[in-house]
Amino acid sequence: MSLPTVLSSSVQTQGDRPQLLSQCCKACGVTTFPIAAMCSRCGHDCLAHVELAGEAKVFSWTEIHRGGAGMKTPYIVALADFESGPRLFAQVRAEPAQMRTGMPLKLAFGVPPAGAPADAYYFVPSAP
Repeated sequence: MSLPTVLSSSVQTQGDRPQLLSQCCKACGVTTFPIAAMCSRCGHDCLAHVELAGEAKVFSWTEIHRGGAGMKTPYIVALADFESGPRLFAQVRAEPAQMRTGMPLKLAFGVPPAGAPADAYYFVPSAP
């Protein structure tokens, strides 16, 4: 299983380091994810790709007990907010007892906790 096209176009490699790209509208300044043909706020097509990096804070999370074919359960998914604006949904490599709203996370790349899709991005807890 691989990432859908809209998401795979957002994962780029800078040297040996993978990065996740968002976009910043040059007209209204909003940063959004995933990459699209035009700004979701104002409709302009004057967009710059920017790396989605740094810490994100957990907005909400849940533990999944039923997964698709080939997925390991249970696993955790979270919605997390980046300081630059986008809210991202991804799996989290953490134990349920660790999870809390507001918890700092950072992006990681590779095989996520549930095992699919391969070569994806996911969250890991940020070091305190």
